[in-house]
Amino acid sequence: MATLVLPLLIYPAMMLVMSEAMQVAKVKRQSDVYKIAVIPESERAYIDGQSMGLEAFPPPAPTPSKAPLPPDKSLPPGEAKIVEMARPKLDFSTVFDNAEDAQAALKDGRVQAVLSLPPGFHDMMQAQAQDGVYAPTQKIELFYDEAEHRSQDAKGQVLELLNKLSKQVQQERMQAQGVRREVIVPFDLPVASNVASNEKVGGAQLGAVFALIFTMMVVSGAMHPAIDLTAGEKERSTLETLVSAPVRPLEIIAGKFMAVAALGLIGTLVNVSSFALSMLPVLGGKGGGGFSFPWSVLPVTLLLLIPLAMLLSAMLMAVASFGTNYKEASVYCLPITLIPMVGLMIVIVPGIGIDGPLVIAPVLNVALLIRELFLGRENLLKPFLFVFTSTCFYAAAAVFTAARVFAREEVLFSAQGSLRLLMNRRSFRVQERPSPGDALLAIALVFPLFFYFSTFVGQVTDIATKVPTVPEVLINVCLPQFCLLLGGPILLSWYLRLNFRETFKWNAPSPRALLAALCLGASSWILANQLAIWMVRLLPAMGLEDKDEQMSKLFSVLPPAAAVFCIAITPAICEEHLFRGFLLSGLRTKVGRQGNKWTAIIVTAFIFAAYHGSFFRFVPLFLVGFAITYLAWQSNSIFPGVLVHGLHNGFTALCSAWLMERSMTVAEGPMPFWIDPGLLIPALVVFVLGIWLAKGTRPVARAEPALPNGALNG
Repeated sequence: MATLVLPLLIYPAMMLVMSEAMQVAKVKRQSDVYKIAVIPESERAYIDGQSMGLEAFPPPAPTPSKAPLPPDKSLPPGEAKIVEMARPKLDFSTVFDNAEDAQAALKDGRVQAVLSLPPGFHDMMQAQAQDGVYAPTQKIELFYDEAEHRSQDAKGQVLELLNKLSKQVQQERMQAQGVRREVIVPFDLPVASNVASNEKVGGAQLGAVFALIFTMMVVSGAMHPAIDLTAGEKERSTLETLVSAPVRPLEIIAGKFMAVAALGLIGTLVNVSSFALSMLPVLGGKGGGGFSFPWSVLPVTLLLLIPLAMLLSAMLMAVASFGTNYKEASVYCLPITLIPMVGLMIVIVPGIGIDGPLVIAPVLNVALLIRELFLGRENLLKPFLFVFTSTCFYAAAAVFTAARVFAREEVLFSAQGSLRLLMNRRSFRVQERPSPGDALLAIALVFPLFFYFSTFVGQVTDIATKVPTVPEVLINVCLPQFCLLLGGPILLSWYLRLNFRETFKWNAPSPRALLAALCLGASSWILANQLAIWMVRLLPAMGLEDKDEQMSKLFSVLPPAAAVFCIAITPAICEEHLFRGFLLSGLRTKVGRQGNKWTAIIVTAFIFAAYHGSFFRFVPLFLVGFAITYLAWQSNSIFPGVLVHGLHNGFTALCSAWLMERSMTVAEGPMPFWIDPGLLIPALVVFVLGIWLAKGTRPVARAEPALPNGALNG
């Protein structure tokens, strides 16, 4: 009922109620009367007469939404028509003895505005010039109540009335003095023409609101199933039977998670479809009044909601697992339901876009991107990749965290389960390697932290606005990598009580593995450059990245030794410990058989390529990452991968210009298309030789840490 039936009923009913409410408001506005007090009372009749003249102008004839209005012959030249639609009437019949009584009536709501005019205002407006001089400019005061919308509306109409009166008096005085209008008015104010499409106008008005609505749909659709499948089973005493079945806890939590995420996505799809069908009669086709719903962005929006639903579902399941009954779990899940509200507070702020650290901020980045999609922004491919990839990382980490929570006996069967049990290091048993959940959680945590920390260091050193010094370059390039890409996995390994040697594969490599590393490192950079050239040719807009210019600016001030340290040595050490060390060890923990090694290798290479945040370099990075990961798996050591990584980065940075000079241009434009076959073909042969050598590498056999069947270790 809540997921499928109610959305089909609530949106049509909402549209009908809103339509009726708008019609009632329109009729009420046309028949409403705003009372305006005029001080002194002697000027009331003059202002009342001017207001009658204002209402005498008939409304304009209907015109197409994009066509200009016909010129108004009843007003002075250049003056736009004031009365274009029915509006409340202004009533100047209320009389007060003094300004204090009038303002007291304004505060009480008996009048909607108080207009204070100087004595003799009427006479001064109609007086002729004496010796070519008019009376001094008069001071007029208008009082209104900012907290009352009727008072605000009345203020706007009185200001329009006074503006019209001022222009009329100006016109009369210019005619009396024989002054042509163009002497006083050098130009007429331009007529603003809207160039935005109806869809963009609709997206601008609905983008922020729908970012909130879609996120709340996912939360509301997943919350109750998540609670029922965790705390609900505790309350019904059915969890013991389920856990005693001959299946692993990860399989149990995977089934529950997929059910919760599916219900969240189905609820979102039904809500969006019901809303679209309800809005179609109103905003179908080109829309009316310059407003149309941007239907074309809905498929992309739903695609973004898939990883978001997984992330929020896993968060809800992890939190609900600590509840001993349905009511307690509902209280625990309340903060997660407030996440969309916090996101809306940021999304509606003008000037905040999908850039900088916000592009990977969980949940918020999805809401911001949905808003940008509704606005019809261009060049959103790269933000979309960042948002989608980072949300997938967060979702994967949240799923395995939920599995870790669900698999703890203290959480499942204790009435006093809490988050402290999950975080208590003394409760962790010593392990050889991290679990897949720990590995993906590390990736998900390091990814935003590295982004934020790098941005912070760049702002502190202010290298974007000046020529940096050598220490500033070293701090910006090396400090984030050593602190987070290397220090983060090591600190997490200590916290989880892991075996450092087994986790990071600090094993001595065989001579054949080192020879394979030399072959791969000496050839992969040429092949990667060729693939990058083709990618830039296919997607030229993606190749012009600001990051490349910033990195070139940084490295231009470095001496050769420092450049090699920043470009080759630092990434080789830090990235290899994160990807081929912690991540690959975690993914191989549950392998248990040789056939599944390709899943671990491909996933590691994919995450390695996605981590660099470059679309047109993704394929070359995946190729290099695959080769390094394969070598690390075969050699059971991290050091050959460090050698390949260092050689690849060093040759790329130091020899790319020389390589481009030996490239041929076979298409239009100055950009090369094909690297000299005299270099490309030998590089391909050496690369294949390196893969062959890696395949024959046989590491020393080590006993895999056996896990008891059904062990509750997540």
